[in-house]
Amino acid sequence: MTPSIIPEKCLWNEIDQVGIVVPEQERSDHDHTDFDVVIIGAGYTGLWTAYYLHLNDPSLKIALLEKNTVGYGASGRNGGWCSTIMPMSLDSISKQNGRTQAIAMQNAMFATLKEIRDRTTTLGIDCDFVQGGSIEVLRTENQSDRAKSRVQHLREYGFGENFYKLLDRDQTLDIIEASQTLGGLLDTQSAVLHPKKLCVGLANVVRAQGTKIFENTDVLAYTSGQVETLRRTFKASTVLRTTEAFSVNFSQAKRSVIPLYSMMVATEPLSADVWSEIGLESRPSFNDGRNMIIYGQRTADHRLAFGGRGAPYHFGSKISTDSDFNQGVAQRLRTTLVDLFSVLERTEFTHHWGGPLAAPRDWTFNISYNPATGLGSAGGYVGDGVATSNLAGRTLADLVCDKSTDITRLPSVNHSSKKWEIEPLRFVAVNSLTKLAMLADWREERTGRPARLINAVIDKISGG
Repeated sequence: MTPSIIPEKCLWNEIDQVGIVVPEQERSDHDHTDFDVVIIGAGYTGLWTAYYLHLNDPSLKIALLEKNTVGYGASGRNGGWCSTIMPMSLDSISKQNGRTQAIAMQNAMFATLKEIRDRTTTLGIDCDFVQGGSIEVLRTENQSDRAKSRVQHLREYGFGENFYKLLDRDQTLDIIEASQTLGGLLDTQSAVLHPKKLCVGLANVVRAQGTKIFENTDVLAYTSGQVETLRRTFKASTVLRTTEAFSVNFSQAKRSVIPLYSMMVATEPLSADVWSEIGLESRPSFNDGRNMIIYGQRTADHRLAFGGRGAPYHFGSKISTDSDFNQGVAQRLRTTLVDLFSVLERTEFTHHWGGPLAAPRDWTFNISYNPATGLGSAGGYVGDGVATSNLAGRTLADLVCDKSTDITRLPSVNHSSKKWEIEPLRFVAVNSLTKLAMLADWREERTGRPARLINAVIDKISGG
């Protein structure tokens, strides 16, 4: 029986809020082009940067330029994991910057979760934020062994049970009733939220602060002091690029990141009886210990929103709306979710969507600012940007305002990643990552032994 096509639409766009409140004065202010700060990209990083810039210096005249609409990119399409996860490892940070800096970086992520929780509460942004932790279900002995090794490693950096806990089978099933459960690894600090509600809420806040947001404004190029769009040129002493995967469209960022596509599906709202067989009552995010990345959450309206990698990288770092949907990946996600929770076998899947995220060559995000040129940027979150973008926005705002703070001394500041290889080398290498992750999972399932050699190759290609 051929599985039915999953409707190609983004769940997060179906929100009760009509949209962003645009002050009448801004509707008639489109000829204003002189600002202190112009930010390219109205996703999380741009919005948070504008917000904290105003807190640092309320006199600043700030503009956000967005090619589409607020939250159009990864900020409005992600899995809603507001997590403590960083794309780079503690060991990679320690190797380049020392153990103390690695610990400081992870502690900054823990503090960021509290910052987002407190700010959204204070600002009245209702984005369904729930800090229920994140549970990784361990479903094979190999997954369990990797989790034990990872926890021991985290303990060596000083992160104890108040941050990460190994759970036995019964403890895990009390949280999530996935099939073949042997145990679990609980990250106690992470949260989930509604991605688009956060975008809309932030946009309303920064507009109220006085920041101008110009949507449907296609930026063609930028240099020190100015930003050229299709209709006019904006002038500013500071120009910041916060465009994540879409950065590849600018000459300054060619080969600095690549756009990797991640896909999602969502179920219909599930009944209380179905949820009694799944769990997730406290709304932790969830995944399992396989090599191919998957991620899910129980939404505030009682659906399962579930995503994963597996879509191809497109030659030349091409980004196209045609690539925002992939029924092949969607069907694999449905199969994976039904395998995790057999009660979903007859469930209707009502949404499918996706989009590109940005990956630097060494999987390390960067926050940079040059006071001599007034140019800055932030991004490269490799899918871990919901929380990291807040840290980046705060940091970028402090750098622009010449504030020396704990976060401006973190190793992510002015980090330099080497460029991605030229084509066709990166096309072959990047698409090999997906196939190798699938091969590693297949080999481990077939043999019961860890696919160490395959994982070593994956780490080599991805800069791990």
